[in-house]
Amino acid sequence: MDQPYPTQPCLAGNLIFGSAPKIPGTSSSTLCPNGDVTFGNRRDGRVYNLHQYTQGDGYRLDTELGPVPSVVGNFSRTHTTRTLVAAAPSCPGTGGDKRCCSQDDATSQIGCMTEADQCSFGFAGGEVAAQVLTTTAGTELAFSVSLNNIKYDPACVVSVRYPLARLAYLNALIGFENVTGQELAFTKCVAGGATGYASLLAANNLFALPTGPVCVDFPNEGCSTNDTPGNACTGNAAVGLPE
Repeated sequence: MDQPYPTQPCLAGNLIFGSAPKIPGTSSSTLCPNGDVTFGNRRDGRVYNLHQYTQGDGYRLDTELGPVPSVVGNFSRTHTTRTLVAAAPSCPGTGGDKRCCSQDDATSQIGCMTEADQCSFGFAGGEVAAQVLTTTAGTELAFSVSLNNIKYDPACVVSVRYPLARLAYLNALIGFENVTGQELAFTKCVAGGATGYASLLAANNLFALPTGPVCVDFPNEGCSTNDTPGNACTGNAAVGLPE
């Protein structure tokens, strides 16, 4: 990576002030996250845990937004070392590092952060329900909400009646009948050919379709002169996949 993340947790010690980021295209400093004016155009962004630094102690830059502004609104690390649980219990963390929410994948991190702040909610996959936040006061769990009087349960999810339900797709641009080797073996596993695949879904709070996996053909959109109209599902039977 051109801007590697810091790997050493900052949990104790002295904090130093750094230059406050500038509003893009100006010489004015941005405000603090709570709206306060910066102190002499300097502040320590780690107090808010929203500023994202590189291993070289500089700001990570958001190169997707044009004038490469500094990343000063990184909410993915909220509650790394603190929670809003009543009585403010501490977290033993993994290996005693005292960190609360430091999961590597987005879904688990979203689940942990909603557990660390009981007045918040997050949008993530069903496997988030398996995330458990352990504190010195006990454990915190996330739960799925009902929407428009529709419960979050397998029947409502697989029928896509639950408003936030979404299907998982496995795609093959070359057509599944042309997939070989490990890719074909993986596709057959996802298609239900491997024993225990349904139990793997259940272990991650995901739900299988009652009919099992199905093939969906999307019409060609005419984006290329090489597009050839046809049903991409018709060749699946030759390699043992659903049509």
